[in-house]
Amino acid sequence: MKKLVLAVLVLLAIFSAGCVQETENNDVQEKVDPIADRLVEAIIEKNYTKFSEDFTPLMQKALPEEMFVENNKLVLETLGEPTSKEFLKAVEGDRYTTVTYVLTFEDESEAFFNIALLEEHNETKIAGVWIDSPILREKLDLERKERHP
Repeated sequence: MKKLVLAVLVLLAIFSAGCVQETENNDVQEKVDPIADRLVEAIIEKNYTKFSEDFTPLMQKALPEEMFVENNKLVLETLGEPTSKEFLKAVEGDRYTTVTYVLTFEDESEAFFNIALLEEHNETKIAGVWIDSPILREKLDLERKERHP
């Protein structure tokens, strides 16, 4: 779990650097929806190959298969499978575009599903992906406290 927290913090620091501008560009959503759909399918199918298909090399190192399996298990056991996804916003920065969806899960909870994208050699690559859920954060905090009372 420490590796997960560290990886997320590093990725957040990378993505928050530079100027950002929220965009309402439907082109961004049309471009990213298939990527988001594939990521959600991969979560449900527990399929790392599908999940990591468009990762940048740095992202492949930051989220190896073992970490995906551990994190995916936590999501599925805690919230259940995602049942729907709704586009919320896209924020364009100097290097990255971060797209946020709202996922609804089997337990009817909602979470932000963020995908950070990088245009690299005329290809859209995934430079970061994370789920922000109060329920998951609470569970991780409890696990941390149990290990380090």
